[in-house]
Amino acid sequence: MMPDFCAAYGCSNERNEKTKQKGITFHSFPSDKQRRQSWTIALRRGVRAKDRTVLCSCHFRPEDFDKSGQTDHQYALDPVKAKEKLAVSQESVEKLRWDLRNAKDRERRQKEDCGLLVGGFKKNKMLTEELEHKLKFYSDLPVELFKHPPCLHSCSKGICFNAAFAWT
Repeated sequence: MMPDFCAAYGCSNERNEKTKQKGITFHSFPSDKQRRQSWTIALRRGVRAKDRTVLCSCHFRPEDFDKSGQTDHQYALDPVKAKEKLAVSQESVEKLRWDLRNAKDRERRQKEDCGLLVGGFKKNKMLTEELEHKLKFYSDLPVELFKHPPCLHSCSKGICFNAAFAWT
């Protein structure tokens, strides 16, 4: 296979590992006749472009490239970099799994604690409407089971302090 050199006048960039590392890319002439002619005129060399004629990215502006929808292809990836990428991704997945498990454990413990609190409030007839509303937000427990009639003691905001001090 013959080497690919940039067709631009005075440019000696060759498609090889060195130019690849520099980030220089090579682009074939368009197959569309009108666009192909525009590229040929822009070269100002009077040379007719062949199927293997290429231009390097040094002769384009960044906005000339349409990067939408482009992805790395398996055949173009460096195997070492791909393996490193995979290892980082797997490590990230493991950390996320660990974090999820910890979060679920915390949630389970908090639900148990909430259940104990609701049980205590029920036992001491301290479940007010306001507290019920707040607990509904944080708990899956059916708090309507724990409703009680208003306290007969001298209470402030519906909370029975006599029962609160007795509950330990």
